[in-house]
Amino acid sequence: MTVEAKEMESVSQAGREVRPSVVLSIIGGALMLAGGLLAFSMLGVWSQSAMYGWGPMMGGGGWGMMAPGGYLAWAVGTMASISLAAGAVSIFGGYMIHKRPESGHGWGVAVLIASIIGLFGMGGFIIGPILGIVGGILALTKR
Repeated sequence: MTVEAKEMESVSQAGREVRPSVVLSIIGGALMLAGGLLAFSMLGVWSQSAMYGWGPMMGGGGWGMMAPGGYLAWAVGTMASISLAAGAVSIFGGYMIHKRPESGHGWGVAVLIASIIGLFGMGGFIIGPILGIVGGILALTKR
């Protein structure tokens, strides 16, 4: 018997198949994490490439509200943080649904709430939170 066959046999003996709720929660969380990291990296590039005093904008000299450290930077940073947190909760929740199926209901609620918050935070390219919501609902219905 080959090593691969032994590994396949040990997985099948565990009797724990990967449920769709687990897969969707983890993929949705990964997309939310990727969206948050992308937003932070773009914020960093934008902050470094800003040209101070470029001209009057929004009623004043320079960048006004769009200046690095201004309102727009704060808003993007907040949304990226929400996306990162929601993605981490979704990934961990999906993992826990797989490892402890008896507590899947509670983790399904956590994934569902984190994904709804991630949807309002505009993280995960919109599809990430949607996958997380579907994964959370499937976990609540034990699928």
